[in-house]
Amino acid sequence: MRSTSTFTACFVVVTQLVDAYNEASLEVRRDAIALLKIATNPESRMVEKRMAISTLCERLGLHSDSEPNSEEVEAKLNKESELFAKNLEAHMTRLNMSQDELARIIGISQPAIANLLNRRRRPQRRTIKRIAEALKMKEIDLLI
Repeated sequence: MRSTSTFTACFVVVTQLVDAYNEASLEVRRDAIALLKIATNPESRMVEKRMAISTLCERLGLHSDSEPNSEEVEAKLNKESELFAKNLEAHMTRLNMSQDELARIIGISQPAIANLLNRRRRPQRRTIKRIAEALKMKEIDLLI
């Protein structure tokens, strides 16, 4: 089982990578995809994978020597959780849908829905997907 700090560090790196990719030009995105193919190809040698990842970070303007800041990650996760809870509640209200009804539709318990709304638990990706489907909306609309 991985430690929370390992997960947090991984989360920060992936978030930085996705943010940098989304802000990059089309040319840089094309390069990034080609480099990721090399880095994830089981036939690539380790030296090729390392070079591809290093070049990818360079092309996206990421610095591999920067340490993830767990406080920033925690703040970002808290903000996302807050937005999710507010958006979920607003969409449930708009549809006049109870916690019990949503829970029954997506196959989880009503207390689990309450925990999401009260921010005692963060939603898993598959739960977000099922909620979005039940509310007939896009997943992203629950998160922004």
